[in-house]
Amino acid sequence: MKVQSHGYRLRRRLPLPVAGSGVTTRAPFVRDRLSVPVALWLFVAATLPAWAAGTWFTGERLLTAAAGAEDGFGVWRSALLGAVPDAAAPAVIGLSYFLPLLLAALAAGFFWEYLFARLRNRPVDTGVFCAAWLFALMLPAGATLVPVAIGASFAFVVGKLLFGGTGRYLVSPALLGIVFLNFAYPDTADVAAAFPVTGADVQPALDTALEQGVVGLAAAGHSLASLALGNDAGAFGTTSALACALGAALLMLGGLISWRIVAAALAGSLLMTLALNGWGPDDPAFDLPWEWHLVTGSFAFLVAFIATDPVGATVTRPGRWVYGLVIGAAAILFRVANSSHPEGTLYAVLLVSLAAPAIDHAVIAWQMRRHRRRLAA
Repeated sequence: MKVQSHGYRLRRRLPLPVAGSGVTTRAPFVRDRLSVPVALWLFVAATLPAWAAGTWFTGERLLTAAAGAEDGFGVWRSALLGAVPDAAAPAVIGLSYFLPLLLAALAAGFFWEYLFARLRNRPVDTGVFCAAWLFALMLPAGATLVPVAIGASFAFVVGKLLFGGTGRYLVSPALLGIVFLNFAYPDTADVAAAFPVTGADVQPALDTALEQGVVGLAAAGHSLASLALGNDAGAFGTTSALACALGAALLMLGGLISWRIVAAALAGSLLMTLALNGWGPDDPAFDLPWEWHLVTGSFAFLVAFIATDPVGATVTRPGRWVYGLVIGAAAILFRVANSSHPEGTLYAVLLVSLAAPAIDHAVIAWQMRRHRRRLAA
């Protein structure tokens, strides 16, 4: 059982003492000196490879689309491009679209964090940048700033501050804000609808895969390797499955996330994909192989950085297996069966995160029943 106290991660060893059983409980002990602010910054650092890949490929895609467009990027972006070498152009143009989104999310987050801190007579929460950063990574390049600020406000107020701040929320605030945008401002959250260059035909690889299958992906110029690297139309941090895997590996090595959740999510997605391939209707979406599901959409990002959120995820070991399996299976089922919202991983993580306390409660009750039966025997 983990608790937070004075910035240290503590663990109490189970089982708890039972009268007459001879079982003793050791006192909590310090595992490391990793404070909550440091852990949050390490979480941000782990997403940097995914952000770098997404920003670069987004810039490349924007440059390609703007080459045949009349309006291009506007005055100040065109002037910025003229002042940098051609080799740096994709990174510069990608940053020119990402930074305003991040600043809008940060401005809304700091406003609400400061307001709640004054009302509660507490210092400003340390998790404001991490939540705004994750929220911005799940936005497409052409997202409008006003809806972004509104979505960030919903994420911070409803998803975080009403529950007390970092460490107390039910689901990831960034995830809640993106789901809010999907319903309230669908054109802002949709990659194709929000693409900033007028006249460009942009379709994410996931949409092509669900409509036309692997044949359609090949016709559109997509390969498994290019999609794994991140060469796809999507949000800034969600396109590169390899970068997300690297970030998740770093977090697992640091003990910040549970490898069981990641492994279980992959296993659940594999089992659901095999079931749909074998018993589903004759449809390109149902026939899509497992490896293509992993490299398209935001599945890799959400499993690596959102589903593994230490606050919103389950904490018991059996519960983590159940939690991950259900997320992986539900993500594939939702994206295949619901064509109106092909990125079902968002809703899978949201719904299963809401059920995480119930999963842990059921696991603990089952373990206590087993413990009592052993004592009675």
